Amino acid sequence: MGGGGARLLRLFRAHPAGLGVAGHGIPRTSQQQWARLPRVPLRDLRPGDLVVYFPRATHVALYLGRGKVVHAPRPGARVKVSPLAANPVLGAVRPDPRATPVSDYRPPRLPAGATKGADRGWAG
Repeated sequence: MGGGGARLLRLFRAHPAGLGVAGHGIPRTSQQQWARLPRVPLRDLRPGDLVVYFPRATHVALYLGRGKVVHAPRPGARVKVSPLAANPVLGAVRPDPRATPVSDYRPPRLPAGATKGADRGWAG
């Protein structure tokens, strides 16, 4: 991983682990996440929601806010930040629907190289 990839990967991997520590399990695969987690309308997205892509739910990204997601576009690709609509959106799910939104959240400054590379996710 070049550029900011390693730092972004730590952020991306910390999300499911953090939910586990908080006492909330999260399904492992994008298909399981789409099937088991509560759906949320795209207009109501908040940071930490999962955006699911492609008709068979074969790709997932973590919503950062301001129309951006962090994801690993495909196996072997570096983790990167992309526009939410860079791939065909199936919908979104919320890992913890009971949590209250953080009112003063500001997306972090992105590391150098965080938006470089192809955005296309894995369609399966």
